[in-house]
Amino acid sequence: MTAFADIDSDGDGKMSADEFIEHRPTIVSAVKNGVELFDKNGALSLEGMMLSPVTPHDKPEEQSEHIVVMGRF
Repeated sequence: MTAFADIDSDGDGKMSADEFIEHRPTIVSAVKNGVELFDKNGALSLEGMMLSPVTPHDKPEEQSEHIVVMGRF
């Protein structure tokens, strides 16, 4: 969460489902602008992305402290 500016609207250090929905476009934009992958031929295009808030396995009702971002290049 600390990698993304201003997505913790209530300042509690965690991300609620509402905050995730509200700030999803900001997260997507930050990843598209800040992550690059290169091979021997140069930069590869990001063709797909999946975002998932991470909740504790033993307490799935709790808010997220982390986000998993997976991209397809």
